[in-house]
Amino acid sequence: MRPVPNSTVKHMCVAFEYKTKVRDEMPISYRIERDSNTVFSIAYGLVTDDDLLSHARRICADARVLPGGSALVDFLRVREAEVSAKGVHRVAETFRASCFAPQTALITDNGFIYGMSRMFEVLRDGPAESIRVFRTADEARLW
Repeated sequence: MRPVPNSTVKHMCVAFEYKTKVRDEMPISYRIERDSNTVFSIAYGLVTDDDLLSHARRICADARVLPGGSALVDFLRVREAEVSAKGVHRVAETFRASCFAPQTALITDNGFIYGMSRMFEVLRDGPAESIRVFRTADEARLW
């Protein structure tokens, strides 16, 4: 994964959350940083299988998302998850079928979401080192 400056991860987690909640009521939103070719996603509140699948489809359909990029997915603000193994399979399938396979860092401090993220890590095609699950933004940044 390309190094993401310390300030980028910390700033993204605070400033992006505010902008996202104001203009987008989806529980998972994203922005693209063109300079580093990185997709920053943030999830908050209640997240369901349908939310994850919709998010995957939006990213895969976004022409601004370029091959060879990286992604940081912040699940630290998720308070409740209605996510199933079948849902995780569908999201992994969506990325395999119609989307680039960036190097991806998933961040969560929730045990259930951590387990589901690890399942996604296993199911998504690509080199094993291209996706990792972390408990803190600092761990993800160091990767």
